[in-house]
Amino acid sequence: SLELGIDIGYIDLVVQIGSPKSVAKGLQRIGRAGHALHKVSRGRFIAMDEDDLVELTVLVKFAEEGKIDRIRIPRNPLDVLAQHLVGMSLERKWSIHEAYELVRRSYNFHDLSWNDFISVLRYLGGYHVDLEYRSVYRKLWFDEEEGVFGRKKSARMIYFLNLGTIPEEADYDVILIKEKIKRRIGKLSEPFVERLIPGDVFVLGGRKYKVVKIKSNNVYVIEAGEEKPTVPSWIGEMLPRSWDLSIGVGEFRETLERILREKGRESAISWLKRNFKLGKHCAENIVRYFEDQLRVAGMIPTHRRIVLEEYVDELGRWCLIFHAPFGRRVNDALSRAYAYKASLLTKTNVGIGITDDGFMLIFPRGVRIRPFDLIQSIESSELREVLKEAVKGTELFANRFRHCAVRSFMILRAYKGHVISVEKRKLRAEKLLKYLGADFPIIKETFREILEDYMDVEHAEEVLRGIETGEIKVEIIKKRDLTIASPFAHNLILSAESDILTMKDRESWILSMYERIRKLVEASKKQLEQ
Repeated sequence: SLELGIDIGYIDLVVQIGSPKSVAKGLQRIGRAGHALHKVSRGRFIAMDEDDLVELTVLVKFAEEGKIDRIRIPRNPLDVLAQHLVGMSLERKWSIHEAYELVRRSYNFHDLSWNDFISVLRYLGGYHVDLEYRSVYRKLWFDEEEGVFGRKKSARMIYFLNLGTIPEEADYDVILIKEKIKRRIGKLSEPFVERLIPGDVFVLGGRKYKVVKIKSNNVYVIEAGEEKPTVPSWIGEMLPRSWDLSIGVGEFRETLERILREKGRESAISWLKRNFKLGKHCAENIVRYFEDQLRVAGMIPTHRRIVLEEYVDELGRWCLIFHAPFGRRVNDALSRAYAYKASLLTKTNVGIGITDDGFMLIFPRGVRIRPFDLIQSIESSELREVLKEAVKGTELFANRFRHCAVRSFMILRAYKGHVISVEKRKLRAEKLLKYLGADFPIIKETFREILEDYMDVEHAEEVLRGIETGEIKVEIIKKRDLTIASPFAHNLILSAESDILTMKDRESWILSMYERIRKLVEASKKQLEQ
């Protein structure tokens, strides 16, 4: 609510718990305090853990320097184009060349291809005759030979009843299968289900369940027993860190590592206190965190150094951790691509865990892969096609297609005074999805929305190009005991278990891991002395 234009009265101070994930959001929220011409906006950021503290340190510095995240504008959304063309047809008859030039005067569509423009008009004009047998009728008349289009009789009602771009989300019923009896045990939100695949384990009502299949509006599950959750319940709610802030975090890590190596602990603390709005306690915490990572891993991951780490969890599963501080949207793209390739190489399902500072691939027990073979399995030029294969057939793709189909008037929210429920729209989308080909404009738009809006494929490609040219180094942590995770990996490992770990359990796990790290460091010191 601090980002909305509502009147919430006079505020002296805004206290932000956890990172707002972008400089612009941070400034907007803090700006609600002292919201008057001659007043000063005051705010406090409370970090939730060491990674949060590092992120907030950079965010506050950027805010002071006016380094606001760049705005990302969606390019060529074909579903919105379809909606707009129907609106244009209500005004008058248009020459397709005149309409094309007008549309391209919008920045969103300034590089729209002629073929995409015509493909949307063909869809709206009923050129896909088979769609009429599936109750998708033309929304305007279009004569390609004459090069003109205009209003269809019923278009005005359809346009004004279905106008808008904000999607409505559907809830999913969770159906427990037990001894051949099926019983409804709860509901899950659409953003959460988008990330689920058969075999995933999640927590609902304090109990663990394993996904068997997802069909229509139902998620069919069995009890998971002793298996650990692979998807935390907050996964659909977390804001992703912006790319610009992520690069800032990488630069901060790089600089602090250099100061620690060249000048030592006290110089690093002094640098933090002098250049950032940090007290002694916060500065010492950051330095201690980096020192612990250096002792265990020997290196700090940055925007120019991806660090790989092998880890074996308590269930004996081999995990490959990518320390990559590029933000959740970039890491989502990279993790899905690598998981897809790993699944092909091992012929098994590979689990994924993601944070803004890295991602983790979780392999079934007894399955391993050579890390650098996986790194070399994807080139930047093929990332988009790999991701299309990875998301095709997922619940994420099905839901995003429904959103795009509704925006483009392919599926209507309301017709002749009747509201069509989200559940019915979902069923219609499933039927249409089976019929449409990859070159259909709304299918193309679904892929674009997932790769460019939901993920950040452009910057993910930039990361892969950096690896190919050597600008970004990829190094692996050498360690004897794979059951010990480096400090920078703790949040990533714990995030998957956040639903079943109490704060006491979480603290106990971290203390136990740190005790093992301390013993490892002491043993290394003794070896050096000998």
